[in-house]
Amino acid sequence: EFRLYSDLSNTSSIIIGTYVKFLSETDDASGYLFAGDASKYDGSFDINNIAGYMQYEQKLNHRFTLSLNTRFETNQIKYSGKSNYYGNNDTTITFETEDVLAGFRSALQYNINANAMMYGSISRGYKSGGINQNPYLSQANRSYEPEYNWNYETGLKTYTSNMQSQLTLFYMNRVEQQVNISSQQEEGNPNTFYFYTANATTGYNFGMEFEHAF
Repeated sequence: EFRLYSDLSNTSSIIIGTYVKFLSETDDASGYLFAGDASKYDGSFDINNIAGYMQYEQKLNHRFTLSLNTRFETNQIKYSGKSNYYGNNDTTITFETEDVLAGFRSALQYNINANAMMYGSISRGYKSGGINQNPYLSQANRSYEPEYNWNYETGLKTYTSNMQSQLTLFYMNRVEQQVNISSQQEEGNPNTFYFYTANATTGYNFGMEFEHAF
């Protein structure tokens, strides 16, 4: 990761950065696997992430501060897996996905006084898609799409030299929500129910959080 920070003036600043990650994961398992449908499994994931991001902060006056963030990312996954059914029927799966993801956050802070502030924010986050390992899934259930989250948050913070309190209210709307489900993969064979990750249409989280430190 490389990040550049600059004070544009006494009232504004900017951060520009880039992030790169190359991850390789291998699995070598033997025993009673996939509910007994395999005795040996070898698999590998190669995951590449490349992202760029920026944050701009501007003091509008002595009470209000505006913050804007954005991030763009590409996520590429290559998967290869081979399973063996007790010495017979090797099954080899290769699959590849690539997602282009974008998120942002805008927040407005109001300084009530030297020891208290309020804020509100709107943001769009994401979770990248992925590939299910189970070799006996159908091609339609092999991968799942990214999940996007719209977040709305408001809060109040108070602080002194030895105490800090924070109250936050939040609501999250989840689009293409990633969930763990099971379904029958072969028509007419009730023994082919497998668990895997898939996308539901929508979901939501909401709540309140209070934190106090002394």
